[in-house]
Amino acid sequence: MLNSDAAKVGPDDQAPRLRTLDFLRGLAILGVISIHATQHFPSHIKALDFLLANGWVGVQVFFFVSAYTMCHMWRLREGETHPTIKFYIRRFLRIAPLFWVAIAVYLIVDGASASFFAPSGIGPLQIGLAATFLHGFRPDAINAVV
Repeated sequence: MLNSDAAKVGPDDQAPRLRTLDFLRGLAILGVISIHATQHFPSHIKALDFLLANGWVGVQVFFFVSAYTMCHMWRLREGETHPTIKFYIRRFLRIAPLFWVAIAVYLIVDGASASFFAPSGIGPLQIGLAATFLHGFRPDAINAVV
């Protein structure tokens, strides 16, 4: 587990990897891949399909490991100046740019016409809400773009 004597991480230091968490992340990813694979390509072997169908647990494992990792990194950066602001800046920069790229890719690939998640099509409102992470507040925008 974690050692209370772990070295504090400064702005230019590299945090040590926790191999157990990397292993759990890998299991979580395999679980998610397995459930998606078995939904599209069932083996028709009851025991195997049952085992692979339980890959949905991988999502919860991934969330747990991510939360644990964030808490661990928070503790390692305790000596940092303005740790809260820097924490949220790092979170934002880790999530937002790829999400914005995903918005563009989905619009290029799927277009803006009507679909299951956007029965009236995708307009500037849905795109703007998705880009500002406010799409969850409007039913016609939740999954419309991404």
